[in-house]
Formats: sequence, structure tokens, C-alpha cells
Amino acid sequence: MFQPTFFEIMTQERMISGLKSALRYILSMAAQRNFRYLNILKYYDELFGILQLVIERHFLSNFDSSFAEHLFGLKRVDANQFTPDNQSKPSFLTSKQRAQSLAYLVFVPYIKDKLENLYVDLRREHALSDIRNSTELDNSIIPSEMLQEESSNMGYHRFSKIVRTYFMKLWPYISTAYEGSHFFFMFLYLLKRDFKYHNPFMYLIGLCLKRLSPSEHVQHLSAMNIKRNNLIESFKKLGGNLFGSLFGYIIKFLYSISDYSTHLLLAIAFLFKFFEWYFNNESSLLTKGNIIIPPPPSQPERTPGGLEIPTNPRLCPLCKKERRNATLLTVSGFVFCYKCIQNHLISHSTCPITLSPCNKSHLVKIFEN
Repeated sequence: MFQPTFFEIMTQERMISGLKSALRYILSMAAQRNFRYLNILKYYDELFGILQLVIERHFLSNFDSSFAEHLFGLKRVDANQFTPDNQSKPSFLTSKQRAQSLAYLVFVPYIKDKLENLYVDLRREHALSDIRNSTELDNSIIPSEMLQEESSNMGYHRFSKIVRTYFMKLWPYISTAYEGSHFFFMFLYLLKRDFKYHNPFMYLIGLCLKRLSPSEHVQHLSAMNIKRNNLIESFKKLGGNLFGSLFGYIIKFLYSISDYSTHLLLAIAFLFKFFEWYFNNESSLLTKGNIIIPPPPSQPERTPGGLEIPTNPRLCPLCKKERRNATLLTVSGFVFCYKCIQNHLISHSTCPITLSPCNKSHLVKIFEN
């Protein structure tokens, strides 16, 4: 039987995402020791996309399969020429089918991840704007320059707000439809023996996966070796004896790297899973041990001339009422109403109790039950 099992499909589908997480984890660990890696981490999605584009194009061109599919001995074939029980005739993908497969493997996940991150950022920004609006500050607190700049860009901000609002409303439905369609095809693939497609994109481009037969494996290797030898011979003719031989050795070395890159990437993924298990196990052992909890720090003392500290911890030291929109002043550790401490800092720029210098950047919104 040449049709892959459900578990083979699921494992190879998740392999690239696991490898991406492993490389991100390694870079984040390196960035903690050397800040120069932060720029790489900042554009990690783009750099990984370029690397994936090169790797997937190589495997599609030589084996008619993606990197993960090749590791599991699978290849892409025309669905019209394949039946689950019988071996189809050896065939190769067309250039159009390879381009469509490359777009699905690289560009579709990249765009989806970017839109998902954008949605999360917009949700966070929307939540912060709700918190700011709940403070009920009047326009007198906002500098006039900011009001003039905001009025001059009113048209752009209005259009941007409309686009963001519709995106936040529509994206959950789009994401649900995307994930739901994949689940539906996987469900049919699991239950129906004669169903060939494990995701909607393979259905749209008319391809399915099959196990690679030994004859096809030999055929792909021989075709790849012929391409490599022709390329090496062409360089030798162009460069002469000395430079041609040098270029030939360089190309052979690069081909060796590409041949063993699969094993290297598998080793990286294995190391990532090992370190993930090790650190999780270590942290669980620490939580089970008898760890001595340090005592809480002592309360800052009131500076002469500062406000009295209320005996009731739920009262604001400024208005002497129960706090609304509790806000922490980090330089002293005391909690006030947001509006009270905001107005106080505009006038005095000091903590009202300890008189320590501070500004609005030292305010942290906290949530109370």
C-alpha cells in the first residue's frame, strides 16, 4: 500500500514548526549572552522563511517532495495518476506544480503567522486604549501640540482605525475557517480510505502524497547526480584545468553539505527537545524541594513633609478614598488612584509620601479584585 498513514502525515506536517521553534530557542539563548543576536531574532521569521525557501526548492526540484516529506520517504504526485493500492507510474511534477507547492510550504504559513501576530498586537493595543479611556482624564492633561498633531492626521487615523476594526472582527472567522478546513480534510483522510488529500491546498493544486518506491528513489538520485555532474563539467570547461577543478571541489563540498543538512537539522530538533525536557524537569524538581521563601521587604518610611500613610491599605493616600484604577508608583511601592497620582506628578514630579523624584514613566497599572 503506497498511501501514507494518518500519523505519517501529521508528523511531517508538524516537523517544520518544531524545527522553527528549536532554532528560535537557540537564538534567544544566544541573544541573552550577546546582544548582537537580537537583530537576527527581530527578523527571525523573514530569515527562516528565506532559509526554508532555499531548502524546500532544493527538495522539490530534486525529489518532488518537501524537506519533511522526503525524510519520511514521501513524494508528491498528480492525484489523477495515483491509486492507494497500486503503484503509479514514475512521474515528475511540472514547474507549475513545484511553484504552487513552494508557495504553500513557505509563503502561506509566513503570511498567516504575520497576520496572527498583527491580530494579537491590535488586541493588546485595544485593551490598553480601554484602560486609558477608563481613567476619565480631561483634555487639559493632554498637551496642545499633541491635539494639533492628532487633528492634522485625523483622516489617516480614521481610515486606519476602520481597517483595524474590520480586521479584528474578521480575522477570527478567517483563522477558524483556515484551521477548520485543514481539520475537515484530515478527518476525511483518516476515515475514508480512498480519500487522497490531507489538506485543502493539495486538493486545489491536484496533488497528493505517496510513499516513495525503491525504483523511484533510485531514479531521483540518478537524475540528481546527472544534474550535478553536468554543472561541475560546465564549470570545468569555463574555468580551465586549475580553476575548473577548484570550482568542481567547491560545488561538491556544497552538495555534500546539502546532502547532510537533513541529518544536521534533525540533530538540532532533537537537541531542542532534549534541553526542553531537561529544563522542565529541573524546574519541576526545584518546585518540589523545600525552598525557603524570603520575607517581604519592609515598607518605605514616610519622609517628613510627605503625606500620611492610610491605615486602610485599600485607600488612596492622595484622595483618602477607595482606590479607582489602582496604579503603582515603582520608585516607592505605594499604590494610588491613577487620576490622583497622574495629576500629582504633573504638578510636583515626586512621590507624595517619600518625596522621591519620579515621573509618569514610573507608573504601572495593576489589577485588584
